[in-house]
Order: sequence, then structure tokens, then C-alpha cells
Amino acid sequence: MEAENRTNLFIDFDDTLFDRDTFRGDLFEVMKSLGVSEEELEQSYRAVYVDGYAGPLAQLRYIDEHIRKVDLVSAEKKIKTFLLDVSKYLYPETITFLQSIDRTKYSPQLLTVGGVNFQRSKVMGCDISKYFDLCHFVTEKKVVALKKIVARDERFILIDDKESELLPVAEYFGGAVVIRATGGNLLNIILEQHA
Repeated sequence: MEAENRTNLFIDFDDTLFDRDTFRGDLFEVMKSLGVSEEELEQSYRAVYVDGYAGPLAQLRYIDEHIRKVDLVSAEKKIKTFLLDVSKYLYPETITFLQSIDRTKYSPQLLTVGGVNFQRSKVMGCDISKYFDLCHFVTEKKVVALKKIVARDERFILIDDKESELLPVAEYFGGAVVIRATGGNLLNIILEQHA
């Protein structure tokens, strides 16, 4: 069915489909195994978070350039290996939810904010891009990104875990339905409630 006949369904990634906190804890453990201290992790995280978290490779490069030399080749190899399969961080109901979307009614599109390369690595490491018609990797607020994607009066749905993302979208777009959801049973019934 043509995308124009379906309602765009924008779905957030981190903390909606993907357990970012557990993932980040495990990622930081990998970085600690490379000899990175807690203090270096915190300092580099704050430094690279300016416009959306740029990811662990940016943190390692920051440490190498501003704190102390790091064996970037072996460190990057270890981080990239870790990122190859991060599907275990998907919430238990995520795949069932994505498979249950009625694609005759909805055009599912991932809309995720953060360091583009890092977000893309996580999504690819989860092998979920196949469930979306489009994947939007953006660095700006969702309301700003959506202004480039949909018309102001167009009907669409945005599922996100943050009210700070949802409220501006609801205020600006007259046809928007915004749904606050995090991992949990809500994802299994969300589309039925807002069909």
C-alpha cells in the first residue's frame, strides 16, 4: 500500500524500544576493561555530549587527545565488537510490538536523537531497521526534525519516552497524536488505543 494512504508512525529508540541504561552500564564496563577510569569516563562523556551523545569512540578519542594517550586501534576494535550485537538490550516486547504494527494502516519510522553514527551502530546491532519504512537519525529535538518531515496539519503518531520531546510536537502539529511510552506492557496495546 502507498505510504500516502498510511499514517506515519514515528517511534523513538532509546528508552522506548531499547534499554539504554543497562546498555550504557555494560558499555562503560567494556571501556573500563580498556583501562579507562570512572573519572575519565565522566569527563569524556560530558565533553562529547554537547550536541547529543557522540558515542564511546568519540569518548576514547577525547581521552586520547585531552587526558592521556590511549591505544585507539585496539580500543576501537573492542568497542566495535561489542556494538555488533546489542539486541539483548531491546525490551522483551520490542520485537513483538514491531511485528504487530499493521503496515496497511501505519508507516513505521524510527526517529532517534543522538550521535548519528553511534545511534546507527546501535540500531544495526539490534537488527531492527527491517521493521521500519524509514530510519531518521537526527541530532536536533524531535519537533525540529519533524518540521522537515511532515506538514504542520498532517496526521501522524509519535511514540517517545520523554514528555520534553512529546509536548512541543503536540503543541506545534495540529494532527499529531503523541504517546508517552517506555519499555513495558504499554507497547503491546498502544496502537489499538490510538487507531
